[in-house]
Amino acid sequence: RTTIKFIWNIWKPVSTLLAKKREWRGYIMSSQQIRFFIRVIIVILLFSCSKKTTSPDDNLVAPSNLSLVQIDNKSIRISWQDNSSEEEGFRIDRKIGDNEWEESDKIFSENEITFVDSGLSEIGNYSYRVSAFSGNEFTDFIETSINFFYDNLAAPSYLILEQINYESIRITWQDNSLAEEGFRIDRKIGEAEWEINYQTLPENEIAFVDSGLISIDNYIYRISAFSGEESSGFVEESIDFFYNDLSYLEGEPGQIIITPTESANLQIYLKDSNGNNVERPFEVWFKFISKPEGTNINNELFTTIDSISVQSTNGIAVVSLNAGTESGVVSVKIYVFNSNNETFSIVKSNIIVHASPPESIEFTTSGHNSGVNMGSGVWEIEVAAFVTDTFGNFVKNGTAVYFSLPDAPDWATIEGLAYIGNHNADGDSLAGVAFTTLQYDGAHTNDVLTIKLQVGELEESAEYIMPIQFPIFEGVAIPAHLDWIDSSTPESLITTICICLKDGQHNPINNQQILCTSPAGEPIDMETDDDDSPFTEITGVNGNNPGQIEKEWMFHIYECSPPNGDEPETITWDVTAQILGISAEIEIPIQLRRWW
Repeated sequence: RTTIKFIWNIWKPVSTLLAKKREWRGYIMSSQQIRFFIRVIIVILLFSCSKKTTSPDDNLVAPSNLSLVQIDNKSIRISWQDNSSEEEGFRIDRKIGDNEWEESDKIFSENEITFVDSGLSEIGNYSYRVSAFSGNEFTDFIETSINFFYDNLAAPSYLILEQINYESIRITWQDNSLAEEGFRIDRKIGEAEWEINYQTLPENEIAFVDSGLISIDNYIYRISAFSGEESSGFVEESIDFFYNDLSYLEGEPGQIIITPTESANLQIYLKDSNGNNVERPFEVWFKFISKPEGTNINNELFTTIDSISVQSTNGIAVVSLNAGTESGVVSVKIYVFNSNNETFSIVKSNIIVHASPPESIEFTTSGHNSGVNMGSGVWEIEVAAFVTDTFGNFVKNGTAVYFSLPDAPDWATIEGLAYIGNHNADGDSLAGVAFTTLQYDGAHTNDVLTIKLQVGELEESAEYIMPIQFPIFEGVAIPAHLDWIDSSTPESLITTICICLKDGQHNPINNQQILCTSPAGEPIDMETDDDDSPFTEITGVNGNNPGQIEKEWMFHIYECSPPNGDEPETITWDVTAQILGISAEIEIPIQLRRWW
Protein backbone atom coordinates (compact mmCIF):
# COMPACT_ATOMS: atom_id res chain seq x y z
CA ARG A 1 0.00 0.00 0.00
CA THR A 2 2.83 2.37 0.81
CA THR A 3 4.41 1.66 -2.59
CA ILE A 4 1.14 2.29 -4.44
CA LYS A 5 0.54 5.52 -2.57
CA PHE A 6 4.10 6.61 -3.34
CA ILE A 7 3.65 5.88 -7.09
CA TRP A 8 0.26 7.61 -7.15
CA ASN A 9 1.66 10.75 -5.55
CA ILE A 10 4.34 10.86 -8.23
CA TRP A 11 1.95 9.97 -11.03
CA LYS A 12 -0.47 12.86 -10.50
CA PRO A 13 1.93 15.68 -11.50
CA VAL A 14 3.58 13.52 -14.15
CA SER A 15 0.27 12.63 -15.80
CA THR A 16 -0.72 16.25 -15.87
CA LEU A 17 2.50 17.18 -17.58
CA LEU A 18 2.21 14.31 -20.06
CA ALA A 19 -1.32 15.27 -20.87
CA LYS A 20 -0.13 18.68 -21.95
CA LYS A 21 2.83 17.47 -23.99
CA ARG A 22 1.21 14.41 -25.52
CA GLU A 23 4.61 13.33 -26.59
CA TRP A 24 7.07 10.54 -25.63
CA ARG A 25 10.14 9.66 -27.69
CA GLY A 26 8.71 11.46 -30.67
CA TYR A 27 5.41 9.64 -30.35
CA ILE A 28 2.34 11.45 -29.23
CA MET A 29 0.27 9.18 -26.89
CA SER A 30 -3.24 9.70 -25.87
CA SER A 31 -4.04 10.20 -22.24
CA GLN A 32 -5.81 6.78 -22.23
CA GLN A 33 -2.62 5.12 -23.48
CA ILE A 34 -0.54 6.81 -20.81
CA ARG A 35 -2.96 5.73 -18.08
CA PHE A 36 -2.94 2.16 -19.36
CA PHE A 37 0.85 2.14 -19.33
CA ILE A 38 0.97 3.37 -15.72
CA ARG A 39 -1.58 0.76 -14.64
CA VAL A 40 0.62 -2.00 -16.06
CA ILE A 41 3.61 -0.70 -14.06
CA ILE A 42 1.49 -0.64 -10.87
CA VAL A 43 0.33 -4.25 -11.35
CA ILE A 44 3.94 -5.37 -11.88
CA LEU A 45 4.97 -3.61 -8.65
CA LEU A 46 2.13 -5.20 -6.70
CA PHE A 47 3.13 -8.69 -7.77
CA SER A 48 6.73 -8.03 -6.95
CA CYS A 49 5.79 -6.86 -3.38
CA SER A 50 3.86 -10.07 -2.65
CA LYS A 51 6.86 -12.32 -3.30
CA LYS A 52 8.72 -13.84 -0.30
CA THR A 53 12.05 -12.24 0.62
CA THR A 54 15.33 -14.08 0.73
CA SER A 55 16.69 -11.82 3.52
CA PRO A 56 18.27 -13.60 6.56
CA ASP A 57 15.81 -11.77 8.80
CA ASP A 58 13.07 -14.08 7.53
CA ASN A 59 14.69 -16.94 9.61
CA LEU A 60 14.28 -14.96 12.88
CA VAL A 61 10.97 -16.26 14.25
CA ALA A 62 9.49 -15.54 17.69
CA PRO A 63 9.65 -18.37 20.26
CA SER A 64 6.45 -20.05 21.45
CA ASN A 65 4.99 -22.25 24.19
CA LEU A 66 6.34 -20.10 27.06
CA SER A 67 5.95 -22.04 30.34
CA LEU A 68 6.54 -20.98 33.99
CA VAL A 69 6.85 -23.46 36.89
CA GLN A 70 7.62 -22.65 40.55
CA ILE A 71 10.13 -25.32 41.59
CA ASP A 72 10.79 -24.23 45.19
CA ASN A 73 10.45 -21.27 47.55
CA LYS A 74 13.18 -19.36 45.75
CA SER A 75 12.99 -20.29 42.07
CA ILE A 76 10.86 -20.24 38.91
CA ARG A 77 11.79 -22.34 35.87
CA ILE A 78 11.15 -20.63 32.49
CA SER A 79 11.03 -22.73 29.30
CA TRP A 80 10.07 -22.00 25.68
CA GLN A 81 10.18 -23.48 22.18
CA ASP A 82 12.94 -22.28 19.85
CA ASN A 83 11.41 -21.61 16.41
CA SER A 84 14.35 -19.75 14.84
CA SER A 85 17.26 -21.14 12.88
CA GLU A 86 19.42 -18.05 12.70
CA GLU A 87 18.97 -16.38 16.12
CA GLU A 88 22.01 -15.21 18.04
CA GLY A 89 20.18 -15.64 21.32
CA PHE A 90 17.14 -14.86 23.41
CA ARG A 91 16.20 -11.97 25.68
CA ILE A 92 14.12 -12.41 28.84
CA ASP A 93 12.38 -9.47 30.54
CA ARG A 94 10.71 -9.73 33.94
CA LYS A 95 7.98 -7.77 35.71
CA ILE A 96 6.92 -8.24 39.34
CA GLY A 97 3.37 -7.23 40.16
CA ASP A 98 2.50 -3.75 38.82
CA ASN A 99 6.14 -2.67 38.58
CA GLU A 100 7.78 -1.66 35.31
CA TRP A 101 9.35 -4.28 33.07
CA GLU A 102 12.97 -5.10 33.93
CA GLU A 103 14.19 -5.02 30.34
CA SER A 104 17.00 -7.26 29.10
CA ASP A 105 17.33 -8.77 32.53
CA LYS A 106 18.71 -11.99 31.03
CA ILE A 107 20.41 -12.57 27.66
CA PHE A 108 20.97 -16.16 26.54
CA SER A 109 22.91 -17.74 23.70
CA GLU A 110 21.37 -19.42 20.68
CA ASN A 111 19.38 -22.62 21.07
CA GLU A 112 18.78 -22.09 24.81
CA ILE A 113 15.24 -23.15 25.78
CA THR A 114 15.21 -22.98 29.61
CA PHE A 115 16.29 -20.76 32.49
CA VAL A 116 15.83 -20.91 36.30
CA ASP A 117 15.21 -17.54 37.92
CA SER A 118 16.49 -18.15 41.49
CA GLY A 119 17.00 -16.18 44.68
CA LEU A 120 13.43 -14.86 44.59
CA SER A 121 12.09 -13.40 47.83
CA GLU A 122 9.03 -11.31 46.94
CA ILE A 123 5.65 -13.05 46.87
CA GLY A 124 3.28 -12.05 44.08
CA ASN A 125 2.64 -12.18 40.34
CA TYR A 126 5.74 -12.63 38.14
CA SER A 127 5.48 -11.90 34.40
CA TYR A 128 8.11 -12.94 31.88
CA ARG A 129 8.45 -12.19 28.16
CA VAL A 130 10.91 -13.79 25.74
CA SER A 131 12.07 -12.78 22.25
CA ALA A 132 14.73 -14.04 19.84
CA PHE A 133 17.31 -11.63 18.43
CA SER A 134 19.99 -11.45 15.76
CA GLY A 135 22.19 -8.39 15.78
CA ASN A 136 19.88 -5.43 16.39
CA GLU A 137 16.82 -7.27 15.07
CA PHE A 138 14.32 -8.70 17.66
CA THR A 139 11.23 -10.82 17.18
CA ASP A 140 7.95 -10.09 18.86
CA PHE A 141 7.73 -11.09 22.54
CA ILE A 142 5.78 -14.01 23.91
CA GLU A 143 4.53 -13.35 27.41
CA THR A 144 2.96 -15.18 30.38
CA SER A 145 2.81 -14.89 34.19
CA ILE A 146 2.72 -17.00 37.37
CA ASN A 147 1.59 -16.40 40.95
CA PHE A 148 4.72 -16.97 43.07
CA PHE A 149 4.10 -18.04 46.71
CA TYR A 150 5.85 -19.65 49.69
CA ASP A 151 5.28 -23.30 50.65
CA ASN A 152 5.99 -23.69 54.38
CA LEU A 153 6.79 -27.40 53.97
CA ALA A 154 8.29 -27.61 50.51
CA ALA A 155 10.28 -30.59 49.34
CA PRO A 156 14.05 -30.11 49.26
CA SER A 157 15.73 -29.93 45.85
CA TYR A 158 19.13 -30.14 44.14
CA LEU A 159 20.00 -33.41 45.87
CA ILE A 160 23.68 -34.21 45.17
CA LEU A 161 25.46 -37.46 46.10
CA GLU A 162 29.26 -37.63 46.09
CA GLN A 163 31.55 -40.47 47.18
CA ILE A 164 34.29 -38.71 49.16
CA ASN A 165 36.41 -41.73 50.18
CA TYR A 166 36.34 -45.52 50.35
CA GLU A 167 33.69 -45.60 53.11
CA SER A 168 31.63 -42.41 52.84
CA ILE A 169 29.05 -40.65 50.66
CA ARG A 170 28.37 -36.95 51.15
CA ILE A 171 24.73 -35.90 50.65
CA THR A 172 23.79 -32.25 50.08
CA TRP A 173 20.48 -30.60 49.21
CA GLN A 174 18.70 -27.26 49.07
CA ASP A 175 16.36 -26.39 51.94
CA ASN A 176 13.16 -24.99 50.41
CA SER A 177 10.93 -25.07 53.52
CA LEU A 178 10.18 -22.23 55.90
CA ALA A 179 8.84 -24.11 58.91
CA GLU A 180 10.30 -27.62 58.87
CA GLU A 181 11.30 -29.32 62.12
CA GLY A 182 13.89 -31.34 60.29
CA PHE A 183 14.67 -33.68 57.42
CA ARG A 184 14.24 -37.43 57.02
CA ILE A 185 16.63 -39.50 54.93
CA ASP A 186 15.65 -42.93 53.61
CA ARG A 187 18.30 -45.22 52.13
CA LYS A 188 18.18 -48.20 49.79
CA ILE A 189 21.19 -50.37 48.91
CA GLY A 190 20.90 -52.32 45.69
CA GLU A 191 17.82 -54.55 45.63
CA ALA A 192 17.31 -54.41 49.40
CA GLU A 193 14.26 -52.81 51.01
CA TRP A 194 14.17 -49.11 51.84
CA GLU A 195 15.63 -48.22 55.24
CA ILE A 196 12.87 -45.85 56.32
CA ASN A 197 13.97 -42.92 58.51
CA TYR A 198 17.57 -44.03 58.14
CA GLN A 199 18.64 -40.61 59.46
CA THR A 200 16.67 -37.75 61.01
CA LEU A 201 18.34 -34.34 60.94
CA PRO A 202 17.37 -31.03 62.60
CA GLU A 203 15.93 -28.00 60.82
CA ASN A 204 18.04 -26.03 58.33
CA GLU A 205 20.52 -28.89 57.81
CA ILE A 206 21.63 -29.17 54.20
CA ALA A 207 24.33 -31.86 54.35
CA PHE A 208 25.01 -35.31 55.80
CA VAL A 209 27.93 -37.74 55.43
CA ASP A 210 26.93 -41.41 55.39
CA SER A 211 30.08 -43.17 56.60
CA GLY A 212 31.17 -46.68 57.51
CA LEU A 213 29.74 -48.05 54.26
CA ILE A 214 30.69 -51.60 53.32
CA SER A 215 28.59 -52.94 50.45
CA ILE A 216 29.81 -52.16 46.94
CA ASP A 217 26.48 -51.41 45.30
CA ASN A 218 24.06 -48.78 44.07
CA TYR A 219 22.97 -46.49 46.93
CA ILE A 220 19.68 -44.59 46.63
CA TYR A 221 18.78 -41.75 48.98
CA ARG A 222 15.56 -39.78 49.25
CA ILE A 223 15.00 -36.76 51.48
CA SER A 224 11.88 -35.02 52.70
CA ALA A 225 11.18 -32.18 55.10
CA PHE A 226 8.85 -32.81 58.04
CA SER A 227 6.95 -30.90 60.69
CA GLY A 228 5.15 -32.98 63.29
CA GLU A 229 3.28 -35.71 61.45
CA GLU A 230 3.34 -33.86 58.11
CA SER A 231 5.98 -34.49 55.46
CA SER A 232 6.86 -32.82 52.18
CA GLY A 233 7.47 -34.66 48.95
CA PHE A 234 10.75 -36.50 48.36
CA VAL A 235 13.76 -35.60 46.28
CA GLU A 236 15.64 -38.74 45.23
CA GLU A 237 19.04 -39.58 43.71
CA SER A 238 21.32 -42.62 43.40
CA ILE A 239 25.06 -43.26 43.21
CA ASP A 240 27.24 -46.30 42.50
CA PHE A 241 29.47 -46.75 45.57
CA PHE A 242 32.79 -48.50 44.95
CA TYR A 243 36.18 -49.24 46.42
CA ASN A 244 38.87 -51.86 45.75
CA ASP A 245 37.74 -54.83 47.81
CA LEU A 246 39.92 -57.43 49.51
CA SER A 247 40.99 -60.30 47.26
CA TYR A 248 43.77 -62.09 49.17
CA LEU A 249 46.17 -61.91 52.15
CA GLU A 250 49.94 -61.89 52.08
CA GLY A 251 52.44 -62.37 54.93
CA GLU A 252 56.10 -61.48 55.24
CA PRO A 253 58.41 -64.29 54.05
CA GLY A 254 60.98 -65.99 56.29
CA GLN A 255 61.14 -66.95 59.96
CA ILE A 256 60.16 -64.78 62.90
CA ILE A 257 62.46 -65.21 65.92
CA ILE A 258 61.34 -64.12 69.41
CA THR A 259 64.23 -64.03 71.89
CA PRO A 260 64.24 -63.35 75.66
CA THR A 261 65.30 -59.75 75.00
CA GLU A 262 62.76 -58.71 72.37
CA SER A 263 59.33 -59.16 70.90
CA ALA A 264 58.58 -59.46 67.18
CA ASN A 265 55.97 -57.97 64.89
CA LEU A 266 53.76 -60.14 62.74
CA GLN A 267 52.73 -58.08 59.70
CA ILE A 268 49.97 -59.05 57.24
CA TYR A 269 49.16 -57.31 53.93
CA LEU A 270 45.61 -57.05 52.59
CA LYS A 271 45.62 -57.00 48.77
CA ASP A 272 43.03 -56.13 46.12
CA SER A 273 42.69 -57.88 42.76
CA ASN A 274 45.43 -55.64 41.29
CA GLY A 275 47.94 -56.57 43.99
CA ASN A 276 47.69 -53.18 45.71
CA ASN A 277 47.11 -52.70 49.44
CA VAL A 278 43.43 -52.02 50.11
CA GLU A 279 42.82 -48.58 51.58
CA ARG A 280 39.72 -49.47 53.49
CA PRO A 281 40.25 -50.68 57.12
CA PHE A 282 39.26 -54.28 57.79
CA GLU A 283 39.01 -56.27 61.00
CA VAL A 284 41.80 -58.85 60.87
CA TRP A 285 41.57 -61.90 63.14
CA PHE A 286 44.50 -63.84 64.62
CA LYS A 287 44.06 -67.34 66.03
CA PHE A 288 46.68 -69.69 67.48
CA ILE A 289 46.87 -73.14 65.89
CA SER A 290 49.69 -74.14 68.27
CA LYS A 291 52.08 -72.33 70.63
CA PRO A 292 54.41 -72.84 73.62
CA GLU A 293 53.04 -71.97 77.07
CA GLY A 294 52.92 -68.24 77.70
CA THR A 295 53.28 -67.04 74.11
CA ASN A 296 50.79 -64.29 73.41
CA ILE A 297 49.72 -61.65 70.92
CA ASN A 298 49.60 -57.99 71.98
CA ASN A 299 50.14 -59.13 75.60
CA GLU A 300 46.80 -60.96 75.56
CA LEU A 301 47.08 -64.61 76.45
CA PHE A 302 44.44 -66.85 74.88
CA THR A 303 44.05 -70.47 73.92
CA THR A 304 43.80 -72.04 70.48
CA ILE A 305 40.02 -71.87 70.86
CA ASP A 306 40.03 -68.07 71.12
CA SER A 307 41.15 -65.32 68.75
CA ILE A 308 41.76 -61.57 68.82
CA SER A 309 41.39 -58.92 66.14
CA VAL A 310 43.05 -55.68 65.07
CA GLN A 311 42.10 -53.16 62.40
CA SER A 312 44.18 -52.78 59.28
CA THR A 313 45.61 -49.40 58.26
CA ASN A 314 46.31 -48.72 54.58
CA GLY A 315 46.13 -52.44 53.88
CA ILE A 316 48.50 -53.53 56.70
CA ALA A 317 47.62 -55.33 59.96
CA VAL A 318 50.36 -55.56 62.62
CA VAL A 319 50.43 -57.43 65.94
CA SER A 320 53.14 -58.03 68.51
CA LEU A 321 54.23 -61.62 69.24
CA ASN A 322 55.58 -62.05 72.78
CA ALA A 323 57.37 -65.05 74.27
CA GLY A 324 56.44 -66.82 77.51
CA THR A 325 58.74 -69.00 79.56
CA GLU A 326 58.81 -71.91 77.13
CA SER A 327 60.48 -72.13 73.74
CA GLY A 328 58.95 -73.74 70.69
CA VAL A 329 57.20 -73.10 67.37
CA VAL A 330 54.10 -70.96 66.92
CA SER A 331 51.47 -71.36 64.19
CA VAL A 332 48.95 -68.58 63.69
CA LYS A 333 45.94 -68.48 61.38
CA ILE A 334 45.04 -65.03 60.05
CA TYR A 335 41.63 -64.48 58.44
CA VAL A 336 39.50 -61.58 57.16
CA PHE A 337 35.93 -61.17 55.84
CA ASN A 338 35.54 -58.93 52.79
CA SER A 339 32.49 -56.81 51.88
CA ASN A 340 30.67 -59.85 50.45
CA ASN A 341 31.35 -61.79 53.69
CA GLU A 342 33.83 -64.03 51.87
CA THR A 343 36.66 -65.38 54.06
CA PHE A 344 40.33 -65.00 53.11
CA SER A 345 42.99 -66.59 55.30
CA ILE A 346 46.65 -67.59 55.52
CA VAL A 347 48.69 -69.51 58.10
CA LYS A 348 52.03 -68.29 59.45
CA SER A 349 53.79 -71.29 60.99
CA ASN A 350 57.55 -70.55 60.98
CA ILE A 351 57.67 -68.52 64.21
CA ILE A 352 60.41 -69.55 66.66
CA VAL A 353 59.87 -68.62 70.34
CA HIS A 354 62.21 -68.25 73.29
CA ALA A 355 61.43 -66.84 76.78
CA SER A 356 63.14 -64.72 79.49
CA PRO A 357 63.29 -65.00 83.33
CA PRO A 358 60.80 -63.29 85.73
CA GLU A 359 61.12 -59.52 85.89
CA SER A 360 58.09 -58.09 87.74
CA ILE A 361 55.54 -59.17 90.35
CA GLU A 362 52.09 -57.84 91.14
CA PHE A 363 49.87 -59.36 93.82
CA THR A 364 46.51 -58.73 95.43
CA THR A 365 44.19 -60.03 98.14
CA SER A 366 40.48 -60.64 97.77
CA GLY A 367 38.15 -58.14 99.42
CA HIS A 368 35.18 -58.04 101.77
CA ASN A 369 32.55 -60.79 101.64
CA SER A 370 35.07 -63.06 99.89
CA GLY A 371 36.40 -64.94 102.92
CA VAL A 372 35.80 -68.52 104.00
CA ASN A 373 34.55 -69.00 107.58
CA MET A 374 37.21 -71.12 109.30
CA GLY A 375 35.47 -70.94 112.69
CA SER A 376 36.65 -69.41 115.98
CA GLY A 377 36.48 -65.96 114.39
CA VAL A 378 39.07 -66.76 111.71
CA TRP A 379 38.62 -65.91 108.02
CA GLU A 380 40.51 -67.27 105.00
CA ILE A 381 40.99 -65.14 101.88
CA GLU A 382 42.86 -65.57 98.61
CA VAL A 383 46.19 -63.94 97.69
CA ALA A 384 47.27 -63.95 94.02
CA ALA A 385 50.71 -63.17 92.55
CA PHE A 386 51.03 -62.17 88.87
CA VAL A 387 54.56 -62.72 87.51
CA THR A 388 55.84 -61.56 84.09
CA ASP A 389 59.16 -61.30 82.30
CA THR A 390 60.90 -58.22 80.89
CA PHE A 391 58.46 -57.96 77.99
CA GLY A 392 55.30 -58.51 79.99
CA ASN A 393 55.08 -62.19 79.03
CA PHE A 394 53.67 -64.65 81.54
CA VAL A 395 56.38 -66.79 83.15
CA LYS A 396 56.41 -70.54 82.81
CA ASN A 397 53.87 -72.68 84.67
CA GLY A 398 55.41 -74.43 87.66
CA THR A 399 57.66 -71.50 88.59
CA ALA A 400 57.88 -71.47 92.42
CA VAL A 401 56.57 -68.46 94.34
CA TYR A 402 57.10 -68.01 98.13
CA PHE A 403 54.77 -65.90 100.31
CA SER A 404 55.60 -64.72 103.85
CA LEU A 405 54.54 -62.25 106.59
CA PRO A 406 57.67 -60.32 107.64
CA ASP A 407 56.08 -58.90 110.82
CA ALA A 408 54.96 -62.40 111.93
CA PRO A 409 51.76 -61.26 113.69
CA ASP A 410 50.03 -63.79 115.93
CA TRP A 411 46.64 -63.08 114.37
CA ALA A 412 47.48 -63.98 110.72
CA THR A 413 49.14 -66.84 108.80
CA ILE A 414 49.82 -67.45 105.09
CA GLU A 415 50.41 -70.58 103.01
CA GLY A 416 54.01 -70.02 101.97
CA LEU A 417 54.75 -72.02 98.81
CA ALA A 418 52.73 -71.81 95.58
CA TYR A 419 53.39 -72.39 91.88
CA ILE A 420 52.56 -70.42 88.74
CA GLY A 421 49.56 -72.02 87.03
CA ASN A 422 48.08 -73.67 90.15
CA HIS A 423 44.35 -73.65 90.95
CA ASN A 424 42.50 -71.59 93.51
CA ALA A 425 39.59 -72.75 95.68
CA ASP A 426 37.16 -72.15 92.81
CA GLY A 427 39.22 -74.32 90.46
CA ASP A 428 40.50 -71.37 88.42
CA SER A 429 43.97 -71.37 86.88
CA LEU A 430 45.48 -68.38 85.10
CA ALA A 431 48.70 -68.10 83.10
CA GLY A 432 51.41 -66.31 85.01
CA VAL A 433 49.43 -66.39 88.30
CA ALA A 434 50.10 -68.27 91.55
CA PHE A 435 47.35 -68.53 94.21
CA THR A 436 47.74 -68.99 97.98
CA THR A 437 45.58 -68.42 101.09
CA LEU A 438 45.81 -66.03 104.04
CA GLN A 439 44.03 -66.58 107.38
CA TYR A 440 43.37 -63.77 109.87
CA ASP A 441 41.40 -63.18 113.04
CA GLY A 442 38.26 -61.20 112.23
CA ALA A 443 38.82 -59.04 115.29
CA HIS A 444 41.76 -57.50 113.36
CA THR A 445 39.59 -56.38 110.46
CA ASN A 446 40.87 -52.99 109.23
CA ASP A 447 44.35 -53.69 110.61
CA VAL A 448 47.31 -53.41 108.21
CA LEU A 449 49.31 -56.50 107.23
CA THR A 450 52.58 -56.64 105.23
CA ILE A 451 52.89 -59.47 102.70
CA LYS A 452 56.18 -60.39 101.05
CA LEU A 453 56.62 -62.38 97.81
CA GLN A 454 59.76 -64.00 96.32
CA VAL A 455 60.41 -65.57 92.88
CA GLY A 456 64.05 -66.64 92.70
CA GLU A 457 66.03 -63.50 93.45
CA LEU A 458 63.05 -61.23 92.70
CA GLU A 459 61.27 -59.83 95.81
CA GLU A 460 58.27 -57.57 96.33
CA SER A 461 56.36 -56.42 99.47
CA ALA A 462 53.06 -54.61 99.93
CA GLU A 463 50.71 -53.60 102.76
CA TYR A 464 47.06 -54.65 102.81
CA ILE A 465 44.14 -53.77 105.07
CA MET A 466 42.25 -56.84 106.25
CA PRO A 467 38.73 -56.61 104.74
CA ILE A 468 35.49 -56.96 106.69
CA GLN A 469 33.63 -60.19 105.98
CA PHE A 470 29.81 -60.39 105.84
CA PRO A 471 29.13 -57.47 108.21
CA ILE A 472 26.33 -57.54 110.76
CA PHE A 473 25.15 -53.96 111.10
CA GLU A 474 22.67 -53.03 113.84
CA GLY A 475 21.43 -49.76 115.34
CA VAL A 476 18.88 -48.27 117.69
CA ALA A 477 17.86 -44.79 118.88
CA ILE A 478 17.65 -44.12 122.65
CA PRO A 479 15.07 -42.79 123.23
CA ALA A 480 13.23 -44.00 120.15
CA HIS A 481 10.74 -41.11 120.35
CA LEU A 482 10.95 -37.43 121.30
CA ASP A 483 7.90 -35.67 122.80
CA TRP A 484 6.91 -32.00 122.96
CA ILE A 485 4.23 -32.16 125.68
CA ASP A 486 3.78 -28.51 126.61
CA SER A 487 5.46 -25.14 126.36
CA SER A 488 7.93 -26.06 129.06
CA THR A 489 9.53 -28.66 126.75
CA PRO A 490 12.68 -27.31 125.02
CA GLU A 491 12.28 -26.61 121.35
CA SER A 492 15.14 -29.02 120.55
CA LEU A 493 15.45 -32.57 121.88
CA ILE A 494 18.31 -35.08 121.57
CA THR A 495 18.38 -38.83 121.01
CA THR A 496 21.45 -41.07 120.91
CA ILE A 497 22.02 -43.33 117.90
CA CYS A 498 23.75 -46.50 119.09
CA ILE A 499 25.32 -48.63 116.34
CA CYS A 500 27.17 -51.94 116.59
CA LEU A 501 29.22 -53.46 113.76
CA LYS A 502 30.35 -57.10 113.71
CA ASP A 503 31.56 -59.49 111.04
CA GLY A 504 29.86 -62.73 110.05
CA GLN A 505 31.40 -64.55 113.05
CA HIS A 506 30.32 -61.82 115.48
CA ASN A 507 33.79 -60.34 115.85
CA PRO A 508 33.35 -56.64 116.77
CA ILE A 509 34.87 -54.50 114.04
CA ASN A 510 36.89 -51.47 115.14
CA ASN A 511 38.31 -48.59 113.07
CA GLN A 512 35.42 -48.69 110.60
CA GLN A 513 34.11 -45.29 109.53
CA ILE A 514 30.30 -44.91 109.75
CA LEU A 515 28.43 -42.09 108.02
CA CYS A 516 25.10 -40.96 109.52
CA THR A 517 22.61 -38.81 107.59
CA SER A 518 18.97 -37.80 107.92
CA PRO A 519 16.56 -35.43 106.15
CA ALA A 520 15.67 -33.93 109.57
CA GLY A 521 17.57 -32.87 112.66
CA GLU A 522 21.31 -32.52 112.85
CA PRO A 523 24.23 -34.42 114.36
CA ILE A 524 26.09 -33.30 117.46
CA ASP A 525 29.83 -33.77 117.14
CA MET A 526 30.83 -35.88 120.12
CA GLU A 527 34.55 -35.26 119.45
CA THR A 528 35.43 -38.86 120.28
CA ASP A 529 37.80 -39.21 117.29
CA ASP A 530 39.95 -37.13 114.98
CA ASP A 531 37.35 -36.98 112.24
CA ASP A 532 36.40 -33.39 111.35
CA SER A 533 32.90 -34.22 110.05
CA PRO A 534 30.01 -34.25 112.56
CA PHE A 535 28.28 -36.84 110.36
CA THR A 536 30.90 -39.60 110.75
CA GLU A 537 32.21 -41.68 113.65
CA ILE A 538 34.75 -44.51 113.84
CA THR A 539 33.79 -47.73 115.60
CA GLY A 540 35.55 -48.74 118.82
CA VAL A 541 37.62 -45.59 119.27
CA ASN A 542 36.84 -45.20 122.97
CA GLY A 543 38.07 -48.74 123.69
CA ASN A 544 35.20 -49.54 126.03
CA ASN A 545 32.69 -50.56 123.41
CA PRO A 546 34.46 -52.56 120.65
CA GLY A 547 32.75 -52.26 117.27
CA GLN A 548 30.34 -49.58 118.46
CA ILE A 549 29.64 -45.89 117.98
CA GLU A 550 27.25 -43.49 119.68
CA LYS A 551 26.00 -40.49 117.73
CA GLU A 552 23.81 -37.82 119.32
CA TRP A 553 21.17 -36.39 117.00
CA MET A 554 19.16 -33.24 117.71
CA PHE A 555 15.62 -32.72 116.39
CA HIS A 556 13.58 -29.49 116.51
CA ILE A 557 9.94 -28.85 117.30
CA TYR A 558 9.28 -27.31 113.88
CA GLU A 559 10.15 -30.67 112.28
CA CYS A 560 6.84 -32.02 113.64
CA SER A 561 3.60 -30.24 112.77
CA PRO A 562 1.26 -28.99 115.54
CA PRO A 563 -1.64 -31.31 116.52
CA ASN A 564 -4.97 -30.96 114.79
CA GLY A 565 -7.13 -32.15 117.68
CA ASP A 566 -6.74 -33.96 120.99
CA GLU A 567 -4.25 -36.52 119.69
CA PRO A 568 -0.60 -35.52 119.20
CA GLU A 569 0.81 -35.02 115.70
CA THR A 570 3.29 -37.79 114.97
CA ILE A 571 6.03 -38.07 112.34
CA THR A 572 8.88 -40.54 111.92
CA TRP A 573 12.30 -39.57 110.60
CA ASP A 574 15.04 -42.08 109.68
CA VAL A 575 18.72 -41.69 110.42
CA THR A 576 20.64 -43.68 107.80
CA ALA A 577 23.96 -45.22 108.82
CA GLN A 578 26.36 -46.35 106.08
CA ILE A 579 29.60 -48.34 106.28
CA LEU A 580 31.94 -46.32 104.08
CA GLY A 581 33.82 -48.33 101.50
CA ILE A 582 31.36 -51.22 101.11
CA SER A 583 28.01 -49.40 100.73
CA ALA A 584 26.21 -51.37 103.49
CA GLU A 585 23.58 -49.35 105.36
CA ILE A 586 20.72 -49.46 107.89
CA GLU A 587 17.91 -47.05 108.75
CA ILE A 588 17.13 -46.16 112.36
CA PRO A 589 13.65 -44.64 112.93
CA ILE A 590 13.04 -41.82 115.45
CA GLN A 591 9.46 -40.81 116.18
CA LEU A 592 8.59 -37.17 116.92
CA ARG A 593 5.34 -36.46 118.82
CA ARG A 594 3.91 -33.01 119.44
CA TRP A 595 0.98 -32.18 121.75
CA TRP A 596 1.00 -28.39 121.36
